[in-house]
Amino acid sequence: MGNKISKKLTREEIFTLNSKKYEVSENTKYTISAEIKGIRGNSYCSYFVAIMIDSHDREIGRYMRWINDFNNTSLNYHLTFTTKPNTQFLIIGYRINIETPAKSTVEIELEDPSSLTIETSNAEENFDDINHFSIPKLEPLSENEELLLEKKILWLCAPPRSGTTWLGTRLLKHPSMIIWNEPWFAFHLGVLRGALTPAKDFGKMNFALEKKELPSETQKSFNVKYQFDRILDVQSSNGEYFFSPHHKNNWLPYLRKLILARTYSHAQTISKNICIKDPVSSNGIDIISECVPESKLLFLIRDGRDEVDSRMDMHRPDSWAKLRPFSNEKDRLDGISYYSTLWEVNTKNIQKGFDKHNSKLKILVKYEELKENTFDELKKIYEFLEIEISDEELNQIIDIYDFKNIPDSEKGTGKFNRTAKTGGWRDNFNEKEQNVMNSIMSKTLKQFGYPI
Repeated sequence: MGNKISKKLTREEIFTLNSKKYEVSENTKYTISAEIKGIRGNSYCSYFVAIMIDSHDREIGRYMRWINDFNNTSLNYHLTFTTKPNTQFLIIGYRINIETPAKSTVEIELEDPSSLTIETSNAEENFDDINHFSIPKLEPLSENEELLLEKKILWLCAPPRSGTTWLGTRLLKHPSMIIWNEPWFAFHLGVLRGALTPAKDFGKMNFALEKKELPSETQKSFNVKYQFDRILDVQSSNGEYFFSPHHKNNWLPYLRKLILARTYSHAQTISKNICIKDPVSSNGIDIISECVPESKLLFLIRDGRDEVDSRMDMHRPDSWAKLRPFSNEKDRLDGISYYSTLWEVNTKNIQKGFDKHNSKLKILVKYEELKENTFDELKKIYEFLEIEISDEELNQIIDIYDFKNIPDSEKGTGKFNRTAKTGGWRDNFNEKEQNVMNSIMSKTLKQFGYPI
């Protein structure tokens, strides 16, 4: 029997406890058992976990058991699993109110994970699916609590491949901040007719879909411009449409309540900031702004040509995105036209919501300036969010997530973390391809100060 650890936590507190690293073998079945007494708490706020680590100290997978019994009875929790290829070490641990879908006031008695025994096993595998859970019904928020929650929300808006992962899930990773990564909130309000969705289907893209040629006086033989209209706008004159603007007075207040209720179900607190990083939803940010006008809005703008460069890289044969490669010049030019038009439409839709939002509750950040002068730009963002952070702590965050510290195996051409370089489009597109991009994006690029 291992040493006992007793913990009492409020729903605002988090608890992570890991063992030392145990050396194990790959492709081998192991069993670990721990005696745990749940005294007080809710389902899906706690779990017992075995984390597989490779020779480079990187996590390559985990197996877990939910700690869902809080009947003040000691129970044995068993994990039986087969280690993945390249596993060299195991770390045993617990997670309470962190990396869990639910938060709760918890009183629990645990065995010290460093005293647990890892044994090879012939038993059947026995572990839970971390994605199988159902959040218990929460008490509804009062009107005052809804308003407090609304004021804690930050919408991070940008077209895809604009640096939102670096900013939203890394540089803003702070104890007072909850990160909500791509909930596709406003996607349903900003669906573009002519853009294949979801993103996985881009691999089957047919560039002949819904394209609209430029007027003859500006059309060039190599340039095709695609037409993307939001369903919301296409249906604006249709009084039968569910989100008809004619009925907005009756659906907008309840959409606000739905947004806040779902946000609370994710965060389960109204005392922390909540960063909603959701580039896929950016086309509907004008409706979101209207629903929750007391929330904050951060518009991250990047040179659209670098974004198109990044998206074209996703079509390499060995790309992480596994999209259809471009097989000839026309195919590639069509792809450049397609993604240039997407950037143009995304940016204008975001700007529409940004322009009408309360001036005190919005901030525009240029990716290039954030990259060039990360400390000052990030400090400005933290001040905007009213989060107190020391210069030392800010520098630590910047250093941890600096591109140079990403392992070489996880960055570069064809990888999700492709490059931290700005202006790379000049080297990666020929003159004809640059003309395609500029013919579509030039007016908006100039508006945000990007030279043509």
